[in-house]
Amino acid sequence: MPAQRLALCRTTAPVHSSDPMEQLLTKKPELKNHDGFMEQLFLYRAHIHDSGLSQQGLILGDRSVLTAYVTRWKKWNDPLYTIRRIKEQYKNIRTPDVYILLELPVEASLKHIESRKAKPTGTEDERKESLQLADEIYRHLLVDGEYKRKIGKTQTIRVNAGMGIASTSEEIIQILKHYKKTK
Repeated sequence: MPAQRLALCRTTAPVHSSDPMEQLLTKKPELKNHDGFMEQLFLYRAHIHDSGLSQQGLILGDRSVLTAYVTRWKKWNDPLYTIRRIKEQYKNIRTPDVYILLELPVEASLKHIESRKAKPTGTEDERKESLQLADEIYRHLLVDGEYKRKIGKTQTIRVNAGMGIASTSEEIIQILKHYKKTK
């Protein structure tokens, strides 16, 4: 996507590698297998991203809170407990007004993952079973309306991500332009 188009909205940047929590993870990669550490790391990252957002205006598609629900949805086998716990943990993190759900069949996602050079494949969240489960949970929350009913008011815009990068990017740009005008 051309740089001038990215200026339509401010995006959150990854937490800098010099951050103490990120350095700890780099020095002790075995912490990736410690669920409690990873839960706290993601919450920590969410606070950092939230602190960089404008106090006014629309929040479009930051997925840190949504991802917390999706990755924890089956963990305790109690979605209501999951909702209460995450709402409490993320109570000071502003949630998005609009989510853009990029819809792509799991098989197509796996092909994209396999073609990546930057990140090794086969980690837990990149297995077919994990992707299918995440897809089911995202759909349950955003398409079936569970998020609106039990978590918070938000709008979901569904985008077919299988139409190629140029078409998908252009559709997202049009969505961003619309919200930039209405904000």
